Amino acid sequence: MKKIVLALVFVILLAGCISEEKTWEVTKGTDRTSEELQVPAATAAPVTAIPEEESIDRKVITTSQIEIEVNDFDKAMAKINTVVENYDGYIADSSSRIEDNYKEGWITLRIPEEYFSNVFEELKTLGKVKSTDTNREDVT
Repeated sequence: MKKIVLALVFVILLAGCISEEKTWEVTKGTDRTSEELQVPAATAAPVTAIPEEESIDRKVITTSQIEIEVNDFDKAMAKINTVVENYDGYIADSSSRIEDNYKEGWITLRIPEEYFSNVFEELKTLGKVKSTDTNREDVT
């Protein structure tokens, strides 16, 4: 029986995950009292709670890897294409090679975050799952 290995890498991106880099300039001054600087006394500002809608919206990138052994490499690739298209994703990168008596390949998929679990579960049905790995990075 031919051994066919298919490794998939998912990268799930949320819209707007671009982080801004901000720099702040800090200067050291001399100690002076408010009289020397002629600064009027400050009045306390009312404290208001931040509404739930204005709370921080977390931006998370999920990267998953799955290694699957399949019986028919080309058929598995066709199924992956169908699954990815059904969930508004795309194949960002792919490569394959023939090694002795089997064919192996690597695919990078870009899938919207809300469909990650669905795609991951569907792809696990393609064959024998050899390994999986999932990482999440908060880029907020």
